[in-house]
Amino acid sequence: MNPTTQQKDEFFPEVTEAGPVQSEHLTVLHRVVPKTEFATYAGALTAALLEEQSAIEAYVRIRNVSDILDQALGQIKERAIISLQGTGADVSGAKVLLKSLPKKYEYQDSVVDDLESQKKAIEEKLKARKRFLENLPAEVADTGTGEIIHPARFVSGGSTLQVTF
Repeated sequence: MNPTTQQKDEFFPEVTEAGPVQSEHLTVLHRVVPKTEFATYAGALTAALLEEQSAIEAYVRIRNVSDILDQALGQIKERAIISLQGTGADVSGAKVLLKSLPKKYEYQDSVVDDLESQKKAIEEKLKARKRFLENLPAEVADTGTGEIIHPARFVSGGSTLQVTF
């Protein structure tokens, strides 16, 4: 993880080392890391944190920094879009493209309104039926049709960690 060197400048002809960008609160890497090196950096960070603390403490610290960086991205995104001249650029070895978001429409149409109401009613009926099947203790026969109604079968969704700051 050697620092990169900056190009020679006519006013400062010697080669200078680019150091990390630092603030009082956070240090950012000294260069844009290519995707091929992500695993190396992540492994080094993980190992360093696990030398000092438990896995759960390391996870919380990384999540904390991730959330801070997400907010920083949100705060600078509009400025970056404005400063991008054209639709793309090569910045520190990273390709930056300006992409359009999907189109959105607003409808002022009674047919659409009616269909949306029907959709909402069907979604509510579906939720009610699912709740019924989730709470059904055993198979039962439908008294009207004779069809066997099976209770919903629980399938685990796995695990994740929720962290609140």
